[in-house]
Amino acid sequence: MRRFLKYAIMCLAGLTCPVIGAYADTDDSHMIPSEYKVTSSRWGHRICWGYRYDSSFSEGFELQCICNNEDNTFRVELLVENQDRPYVLPVDEDLAYTVFLLFESVVYSATWLPDADDIAARIDTLKQSSNPSFASLQGIDSEHHYFYNGFHAVECRSPREGNNARMIEVCKLLYNAVAHKDAGIIRNKLVMVTELTDSYLKQIPEPFREYFFLLRKNRPKTWWRFVD
Repeated sequence: MRRFLKYAIMCLAGLTCPVIGAYADTDDSHMIPSEYKVTSSRWGHRICWGYRYDSSFSEGFELQCICNNEDNTFRVELLVENQDRPYVLPVDEDLAYTVFLLFESVVYSATWLPDADDIAARIDTLKQSSNPSFASLQGIDSEHHYFYNGFHAVECRSPREGNNARMIEVCKLLYNAVAHKDAGIIRNKLVMVTELTDSYLKQIPEPFREYFFLLRKNRPKTWWRFVD
C-alpha cells in the first residue's frame, strides 16, 4: 500500500504540471468524441462510468464505478498500469449516481458540439503559411484523458483551464478516495460535482438538456441497467 500511495502522489503531481510543447485543447470547455473502446459490463456487474488516464511520461490508470447487479451495491475500482489487481472502494448509490450524472453530461455535451476552435486554429495555420504544418498543434508528449459512460467515450488532452481541467480535478479526488479508502474525499465535493455537471449540461440543446435535469431530480430505479 505504501508503494501505491507513493506512486499516487507522483502520478497526481504529474497531472498538475504543465507540459512544455504539449498539445492542449484549444477549447477546454467541452470534450471531443472518442473512439476509445468501452467494455460496458461483466458477468453480474455493470460499469456505470469510467475514466482512463494515459501519458507518454508516466504510468496510466483507469477508474471505474461498478454496480453488482445481484445486491445493488456499488464500488469504485482503480487499476494501475502494470499492476494485476485493482484497488477497491465501496461507495453508496447517492455518490455513484451523482458522479454518473456528471459523466453523462460530459459525454453527451461532446456529442452535440464540434471542436470549432480547433478547426479555427487549423484554418489560421493554412492561411498564414505557404508550407503549413499541424505538428505544432499536436505536440509529442501529452496527457490523454478518456471519460465514458456505459458505451460512449470522449476525450481531451492536457487541459489547462475550463470545464475539462475541473473534470480532471474530480478524477484526482476519486483517485485519492480509492487510494486512501475514504469515500468522504469525493463525497465532501459533491456540490462541486453538481456545479460542473450543470456547466456541461448548458452545452446540450433542448429537449436533451431537460431530460438530464429530470434524471437528477427523479432518479430511476435500477438506473445502472440503462446506461448507454
